Amino acid sequence: MEILINYKKKIASRFIPIEGANALTDLPESEEYIFSEKLDGHIAFIVVDSQVTIYNRSANKLDLPHITNAFPKDKVGIWAGELYLKKERSRSFGVASAIANDKTSLHFAVFDAVHALEKPFSERMELVLALPTSDLIHPMSWKKATSRKELAEYYDQILEKGKEGMVVHTQLGTIFKLKPVVELDVAVLAYSLKEDGPGIRALLVGVFDGTNWIVSGSVGGGFNDESRLEWAEKLQAIECEADIVLVAKNRLAYKWVQPTIVIQIKCIEIINEDSSGIIRKDQLQFQDGNYKSVGKTNGVSLISPVFLGIRTDKKAGLEDTGIGQITSRVEVLESSETDESLISSEIIFRYVYTKAGKGGTAVRKFVGLKTNRTLKQNFPAFVLYQTDFSAGRKEPLQTDISIAASENRLNELLAEAIEEKVKKGWEKLEV
Repeated sequence: MEILINYKKKIASRFIPIEGANALTDLPESEEYIFSEKLDGHIAFIVVDSQVTIYNRSANKLDLPHITNAFPKDKVGIWAGELYLKKERSRSFGVASAIANDKTSLHFAVFDAVHALEKPFSERMELVLALPTSDLIHPMSWKKATSRKELAEYYDQILEKGKEGMVVHTQLGTIFKLKPVVELDVAVLAYSLKEDGPGIRALLVGVFDGTNWIVSGSVGGGFNDESRLEWAEKLQAIECEADIVLVAKNRLAYKWVQPTIVIQIKCIEIINEDSSGIIRKDQLQFQDGNYKSVGKTNGVSLISPVFLGIRTDKKAGLEDTGIGQITSRVEVLESSETDESLISSEIIFRYVYTKAGKGGTAVRKFVGLKTNRTLKQNFPAFVLYQTDFSAGRKEPLQTDISIAASENRLNELLAEAIEEKVKKGWEKLEV
């Protein structure tokens, strides 16, 4: 069922989320808007040909006879809709439980005619609205508005009813999700530096599941130039090591820090899948002052996260920065996979240089690693890890990480580092 998977990738996963309170300014001008309430459920597809069959987002058949038996058998085509629970506020994790257990509590709201994608959405909407309505199955309540002000008024009414938000189609073909912002308390796990000056670029944050830290996202908004410098100084003091290298969008490696700082952030949306499928995130154990990777697990991404402030009244752990903040809003599928099949990293070279001085012996180390992983798995192919120890400095131990796509580039980075940092008076040790 390639058409079902492609629909999810090309249309349903490309909705543009915006903060509903900013609808008057963030939505583009359009002569007409088509909108409906947003249901928090699971996307599904009903295929009507010689029989009626229902499939989930991955094009796997679902066993929901009360839905398929109730769908009109003369409406041949492919109909996209939302499986939901008819209660004050349907939740995706509640729908997941119902699919596995209390199936008959599920209802189906049709929102698109997949078999007619060559037509504009306004015409597909008319096909949907022509479907018969029953208690179990009904068309989505699509409405029309002619101004952003009108949309904003409907949005306020929807929120007053305790609903999730709105879906809005414009005449340009773009689709928007209007939702209230989500606020989370998360722990700072690592940070990346700006490539064009001092200060942090972004904070890597995560939540705790009782055993492991789960990476949730990268927060780069909400800082000014002054605070970026202050954050860099603050985090350098609590840096630690890890047996994993994660790379920021500017291709610089994140620097790991002890999970002791709690911050409050906001985001427009939390998603558990994108156009590539279910989202996978790294999970880490923090032991003896360092991180140990335990592979990946099904996780989430935060859309447009922004830093709000430090929560000095909260502690990093299950109570204040637990994963429950996420699972209470979006379904995170359980997974026992830990990527144990990946080959261990191997050390290609290790060079150590020393230099005697008044304050003691200074040491500089250069270690080259072949990770046996790929950037698709969020790992660089090769890593140059440098440590610089000098007892006489304010910060005795300094570290640096560089990444390379090939072994030749790794050797070039090593040569550049040695030329820059190993001058007269340094002696190479045999290790």
